[in-house]
Amino acid sequence: MLIDTDQTEPILVAAEEYDAGALPFTVRRDSN
Repeated sequence: MLIDTDQTEPILVAAEEYDAGALPFTVRRDSN
């Protein structure tokens, strides 16, 4: 999911941090 906007990088960074478990997200990817 790549969006050609100024928010592309923040989204990718947030995804990387989420993968690393650095963000307290309460929704898991497999629960959609």
